[in-house]
Amino acid sequence: MTEFFDETAGILTIRRTGLLMRPGVVHAFTTRRSGFGEGPCSGLNLDFGKDIPPGSVYRNHFLLAAALGYSPFKAVRTRQVHGDSVREAKPEDSGLREHTAYECDALITDRPGVPLLVFSADCIPVLLYDPVKGAAAAIHSGWRGTAAGIAAKAVRAMRGRYGTFPGNLLAAIGPGIGPCCFETGEEVVRAIGALGFDVSGFIRKVPGEKWYVDLKGIIARTLEEEGLAGGNICADPECSRCLPSKYWSHRRSGQSRGVQAAVIMLK
Repeated sequence: MTEFFDETAGILTIRRTGLLMRPGVVHAFTTRRSGFGEGPCSGLNLDFGKDIPPGSVYRNHFLLAAALGYSPFKAVRTRQVHGDSVREAKPEDSGLREHTAYECDALITDRPGVPLLVFSADCIPVLLYDPVKGAAAAIHSGWRGTAAGIAAKAVRAMRGRYGTFPGNLLAAIGPGIGPCCFETGEEVVRAIGALGFDVSGFIRKVPGEKWYVDLKGIIARTLEEEGLAGGNICADPECSRCLPSKYWSHRRSGQSRGVQAAVIMLK
């Protein structure tokens, strides 16, 4: 299994995986360590939506861009709505803005030098890279997106737009809430159960009316069902709720928190 590891990038601590350490791509999963956020958002908060001075968020974006070697003004981000829409990043989408004019939860591109960013605070970030066609995707997959198969839909979008063969894709499933902490009700289990394959191995019943769900495992299985090779998929074992000094967690802190980012850029 390909391992994830912490890496120092400037003054930041980021997570990477050897699976995506390739000449044609840059990637990172951020942590909250270092940065200019304040109060509950202290650290590398990258969310403009919180009730904090936007200046610190801009500074954090500049800090991340400098650490990874891209221009923050070329980055593409989105307003995430826990849906299953996939959008091809367009030239006019680039820019460091507090608000975006469109909503989606997955971005794809085949343009070098365009960083794709998605954000999370328990939801699962997923990065896809096609080293043959030169294409990439950044996906925000909460339980609703996971149940809607957003990762598979991003693969199909890359196949339709860029000619991606799923067997060539590399997939990194980043840090997020783990099966140790994602306690949920029957409505989530029912929605995930409609994916079309056996999910029983990713769901654990506890006494009472609650279940624990392995979202990362379900996403990996969804990608395999879409044609990715199992050896081309890796999942970060770190749980955002279990590590309060390293990650923000909505389950732990509610709205009083910042967000992490997942970034991918073609060179």
